[in-house]
Amino acid sequence: MQDAFSLFYRNMSIYALFNLCFGLYSLLLKERLFLTEPLVAMLFGAVCGPFALKLLNFSFSSSSSTFLLLFFHFARFVMAFQTMAAGISLPRQYLRQARKPLLLLLGPVLLGSWLVSAVIVYGVFRCGFLEALVLAACVTPTDPVLASSIVKGRFAEEHVPKRVVDLISAESGINDAAALPLLYLPICILAHDTAGTWLVGVLLYRVLLGLVAGMAVGRLASRLLKYSQAHQLIDKQSTLAYSIVLATLLSTLMTSIGSSDILAIFMAGSVFNWQDFTLEGSRSEE
Repeated sequence: MQDAFSLFYRNMSIYALFNLCFGLYSLLLKERLFLTEPLVAMLFGAVCGPFALKLLNFSFSSSSSTFLLLFFHFARFVMAFQTMAAGISLPRQYLRQARKPLLLLLGPVLLGSWLVSAVIVYGVFRCGFLEALVLAACVTPTDPVLASSIVKGRFAEEHVPKRVVDLISAESGINDAAALPLLYLPICILAHDTAGTWLVGVLLYRVLLGLVAGMAVGRLASRLLKYSQAHQLIDKQSTLAYSIVLATLLSTLMTSIGSSDILAIFMAGSVFNWQDFTLEGSRSEE
């Protein structure tokens, strides 16, 4: 266990050093050279990984499973914070106003992308088509971390319309959960499960529960914060940390019960009306 923690912290120190260096030259890389952070991070990992400089250690030793488990959960929290940021960046009532283009993207477009990706995987890897559908469901949805590369920064502010930015942010926050039924459908067929397993276990428990729980928790958190601000019970620092704590709560809660934490976090952020709270908080500080 101690070796796993040492391995985890050693690798995390290298990641932290990368982020510091990237931050120092982020304007040059993103705004002038048009290099996105995920691309630079992938190149950095390839250079520092076990097949080049070997600075990042992913050796499969007795402690590797524990290290990979630690890294997996750390990545989940990073995804949770980015998903919350995508949700609270949307305008008020945006999901209701943009429901038609969102349904188009999350319905026919996502389904078509899934099938096209499955055909490509099937042709490249020569595997079974059901296995190709499983792999295609993993690569079809775009997460908010990757989407942030094209919706944030000076280039996006100058050249990407605001309606496109909001639509991409919303779609990237929901499509992971929308792809869950596509992922589990071929898995259930391969495992010879009944249709009820897919309907109840995936559509209702993972997707619908995450949707409802996220909206309910987000609405409750919004009202509690509004009450605290109205009665001057919360300071500015706690207000700014509120969304991070909310994302952590939903991530741990929904993961512990086996539902979709990403969808719950995004829905909570989308109904939160964060901009109103930050404006009210700044007025109360004055």
